[in-house]
Amino acid sequence: MNGIIICAAVLMAAAVHLLFSYYREKQKEIWRIRRMREGELYGQLRPMVHRAARVDIDQVRIEGGRISITTVYPPGTLGMFEVESEGFRPLTATDTRVLAELLAEEIAPLSDLGRYRLRRYTVLRQDGRREKAYVYTIRSCYKDALVQARQKRARLDLQ
Repeated sequence: MNGIIICAAVLMAAAVHLLFSYYREKQKEIWRIRRMREGELYGQLRPMVHRAARVDIDQVRIEGGRISITTVYPPGTLGMFEVESEGFRPLTATDTRVLAELLAEEIAPLSDLGRYRLRRYTVLRQDGRREKAYVYTIRSCYKDALVQARQKRARLDLQ
């Protein structure tokens, strides 16, 4: 009987520890996003993000040295932000992840799993360094729906 009580107490203590650790990590993540949002880098990136929030996005790519946004219509690149040429150090792996999360908050459709897919990949630089990068890519069913809606509007405008 005492063994069961001790085992239950240990399991409860482990569960409380895990919950506290999760809460602490979540708070750190919120703080990192807030710090990124209020930072100078995002201040310069913000106009491009606000333009992107008003158009249909095909892809958002976040790498250590560049952030690029490609549109569905008109097809092509909406903007490219070169981190180093703007006077900033390349993003760390943590900053790249935090920026990907922040962009999903600022550009609402990116956080919709039915519309966009988030994928992490590794970039191998010429000097042999490996960088973590993230890309939000439009799902084909959503892209097809956008193109059909645009074609339908164009047909109505011609009539």
